[in-house]
Amino acid sequence: MKKYSRLFFVGFLVLVFSTGCSMKENYNIIISKDKEVKIEVLSAMDNEMIDGMLGMNSQDEPEVNFDEEDEFFDYETNDDETNDDELSNGEEDFDFSKQKTYTDEERWKFVESNSEEDETLKDYKKEKYEQGEFKGYKYNTTLGKIDDLTAENGETVNIDKISKDSKIFTKKGDVYTLNVNLGEEDQSQINQYANMIKFDLKLSVTLPYKAKSNNATSVDGTTYTWDLTKAKSIELSFDFKGDNGLNLPLIIGIACGVLLVVVVCVIILTKKKGNKNNNVVVNSNENNANLNNESNVNIENNNQ
Repeated sequence: MKKYSRLFFVGFLVLVFSTGCSMKENYNIIISKDKEVKIEVLSAMDNEMIDGMLGMNSQDEPEVNFDEEDEFFDYETNDDETNDDELSNGEEDFDFSKQKTYTDEERWKFVESNSEEDETLKDYKKEKYEQGEFKGYKYNTTLGKIDDLTAENGETVNIDKISKDSKIFTKKGDVYTLNVNLGEEDQSQINQYANMIKFDLKLSVTLPYKAKSNNATSVDGTTYTWDLTKAKSIELSFDFKGDNGLNLPLIIGIACGVLLVVVVCVIILTKKKGNKNNNVVVNSNENNANLNNESNVNIENNNQ
């Protein structure tokens, strides 16, 4: 993906314009109870950032192009003698009085022309994203079942390289561990620009149950979020046994079985008690009848 290339480019813009432009890069992994894994990616820039880049190009500032191989930006100028010192003084060369506010149509045209994706996004669905001052795209896809994305001793996968072929989990027993991170070079660039730009760079993972262990920046229910501008690493281990490691389906099955046994026992005891009471009544009636017969015999004898 080209997202981090643009992110580092934003750092360059901040150095040049000294403005508060903003950018969003959010990754959200959703894991369901049936072990299906989905991913959503949001990449967006605010109007101030877009206007700055449009204004920069319109005033014949050094053209900025992305190098596909290393995903960092290169500078091309028409002046062969341009050096780093001249680039570092870009703020003095840039005429802020000529910077204008562009229309949404012009902004979207710029965003669309700079939203080419690499092979990593070939399986992703793409849709426009516009919220408040931000414009960009949302990407989403179903990666597959978690066991198809799991390796015994897999290498850590860079977050912006996740695809259906990625092995982003490892497994030990019944416990899965997320195996993704930000590349060292990417993290170094982010740390360099963290104090100069407002950007929302996060990874969120939503689980069906609570995690066994994690080092998330924040937790909301079973959603674990890392602020990638601060997180040194991403640690998340979980299973599919339910809260506190309990196998809820098994527990429910056992409880239903016990309840059934109790109900059967109650019915049997009730029937036995009913039969006993009936026998007592019959015996009582027979005894009364015998007493009555004996009384009648005695009366007849007395009369004789």
